[in-house]
Amino acid sequence: SLGCDRLMLLTQEELPDGSARPAPPHVTRAEQRANVVTGLKALAPLAEREGMTLLLEPLNTRVDHPGYFLDSAREGFAIVEEVGSPHVRLLYDIYHMEVMERESTRALLRHIPLVGHIHIADVPGRHEPGTGALDFIGILRALGEAGYTGAVGFEFAPQAGTDEALARITTLRAQLRSHGCEVS
Repeated sequence: SLGCDRLMLLTQEELPDGSARPAPPHVTRAEQRANVVTGLKALAPLAEREGMTLLLEPLNTRVDHPGYFLDSAREGFAIVEEVGSPHVRLLYDIYHMEVMERESTRALLRHIPLVGHIHIADVPGRHEPGTGALDFIGILRALGEAGYTGAVGFEFAPQAGTDEALARITTLRAQLRSHGCEVS
């Protein structure tokens, strides 16, 4: 047993520079997708037996992870639906999907039951909330209204330092509470 209830998975190896190890040239995109689905279907019963959820994460290929196979929420949700197991869900990273698909929150809100975890960082730059263009109060309120009760993790590179980033998170939490959002 790994001692965790969630395990994040990527569709291929990430290299030290953030790019993805390319699939062999003879493997088509359709074959890559089929391999991901087959692998997840094989892993789902193991995850169920261990009481864990596998989290498949789409990443952006425009800025951080060139060559990565799964770079769209739409395809990620379709894969999760095709696998058909409550032990396979999407890790929805708002930063990555905003880089790929502006206003990506709409796709997220339409697929809440398929989401197992959410990462947030501001766009552009992948910094703490409040340093870019995203309305995190609006996004987080909409998630609550859509019935999302899972975790939201901050995954960012502090723009001005750790202390300022933590202060911004504290402010965001207070703002959420003032809007009636439950924050733990």
